[in-house]
Amino acid sequence: KVNLKALTQESREILGRKRLMLMIMSGSIEPAIYYRYLVNQFQNYRALELCLDMCGFDKGYSGVYRTTRILRDIWELEQQFDLTYNADHLTKSTIEYCSHVEQLARAGDIDGLIAHLYVRQFADMYHGPRVASRVPGSAAIYDFDYKETLKIELRTVLSNDMAAESNLCFDYAIRLSDELAGH
Repeated sequence: KVNLKALTQESREILGRKRLMLMIMSGSIEPAIYYRYLVNQFQNYRALELCLDMCGFDKGYSGVYRTTRILRDIWELEQQFDLTYNADHLTKSTIEYCSHVEQLARAGDIDGLIAHLYVRQFADMYHGPRVASRVPGSAAIYDFDYKETLKIELRTVLSNDMAAESNLCFDYAIRLSDELAGH
């Protein structure tokens, strides 16, 4: 039986206790910090989605892709709060994460990439509605078309062998949280 949730539980709990995540869930995150979070998430998701495409990931699952919606959120926050992107917004963990998923793609490790998809998109699908009501802007990142169908279909491509790479994805998310909360 596939049980990635249990195999990644400790990492998930560590991330949930991080200061940035607590700020998001409490509704007290400052727009500028959330903006920087989204800028980094855009880079992370863009790298992952491009690498999945490069490796021939089934386009039937492309409804889980988030980059277009993250961009919409970024533009909205720029307009609402007069925020502007600069290269300093990217964290070390984001730069290293993008490099890591590119290495997985070059190696043809589709399972490794799917492990990252599992961590990122399942979190958005499951926790998105709660998060969306607590962050600045309309939080389009958390809007999914056919969410329940996507969950069922994505579960068919998961395996317990993806646990190590899934936990590594959580490690990058934990580092991002630490970098942004310390900013």
